[in-house]
Amino acid sequence: MISFAPEGVIQVQLVLERGRIAAVRLRPRPLPPLKALLKGRQADQAARMLPRLFSLCRIAQTCAALNAIEQALGVAPPPAQSAARLVLTLAETIQEHATRLTLDGPLAFGQAPDVETAKAVRRHIAALVPLICKNDDWVRPGGGRLSPRPNDLADWLEELRRLILSGLMAGRDVSALLEVKDLRDWAQGQGSAPARLLQALLKPGLAGFGASATGLMGHLDSGQVMARLAASDWESYAQAPQTAAGLCLETGPLARQNDHRLIRTLEAESGHGLAARILARLLELAQTLTGIALALPLLMEGEGVDLPVAGGVGLGAAEAARGRLFHWVRLDAGRIEEYRLLAPTEWNFHPEGAFVQGLKGAEAADAETASALARRQGLALDPCVGLEIEVSHA
Repeated sequence: MISFAPEGVIQVQLVLERGRIAAVRLRPRPLPPLKALLKGRQADQAARMLPRLFSLCRIAQTCAALNAIEQALGVAPPPAQSAARLVLTLAETIQEHATRLTLDGPLAFGQAPDVETAKAVRRHIAALVPLICKNDDWVRPGGGRLSPRPNDLADWLEELRRLILSGLMAGRDVSALLEVKDLRDWAQGQGSAPARLLQALLKPGLAGFGASATGLMGHLDSGQVMARLAASDWESYAQAPQTAAGLCLETGPLARQNDHRLIRTLEAESGHGLAARILARLLELAQTLTGIALALPLLMEGEGVDLPVAGGVGLGAAEAARGRLFHWVRLDAGRIEEYRLLAPTEWNFHPEGAFVQGLKGAEAADAETASALARRQGLALDPCVGLEIEVSHA
């Protein structure tokens, strides 16, 4: 099976002038060759291929694909199928956030990672699918055969809650905190890797680093997204997306958690910088736990719906850990004719987007400092993407 890493590598050129980053230039990533891999395949066969094609956010990618195919065929999955997809996507988000908060984040700031907690969360998340269905049967347009085990799922959720509360939040639900002072008190206890990380990030000079005036993604006109992905010049849009009004947006945990009072108070103090973006991941852990708890009772044993052999165009969306993801498909007689993707990375790494705007003007005495700042900004926005950084002087 051919596979690729759509998170890819972004080439970044930083220009230093008088001790500051004067310019930031990005070279867009190549688009994944989904059409070449999927064209001519039956829709259900293509859907089963997708989890093996993506190296990260596989569940979210698969859910976006299923939604797109179902829209193209004019079918709606039963509520239990939608609930199963939601539970799996939220669990994947927890796994991704836990990895960034216990491994990548600490390492980026010279702190010791918490490898054991990261492994424990990953092992626990891996045990979820067999509690919902057999043999990945959920990966089918219209829905597959579900065979949930309610008692085991309840135990699984309780253990996941314990892992997050003890391993990442040091015994205190951070989402219940309302003031930055309370957050600082919690972080100073250094009871977990995320607490130590936030203690460092809340210091003056770091908390607000990378902040910009880039808007946060909320409601997005799906009709405009669909029209742009259907257009002949869709590649240019997929590599540098903007709204119909020409606006760049930031997508991801910060955009989803922006209404939390703790984010708002931190924003008033230091803007949407490193501290706010990392805090948003920690807050989202609690929110995703609640989402899973609400969705589990909707899981019921049963089958999906039959698929017509038809053609059509569909757009599917999913909230991946790193941001909003879109898949677009055109079917002909139930087979893939065209397939296109809009990843969250391209919003955050738009040539005029949050990554670029947050770096412009930053103090950097030398190339090493500039590179380190760019990597920290990249980690805060999209830890899944690699950066190749070149620094020059004006």
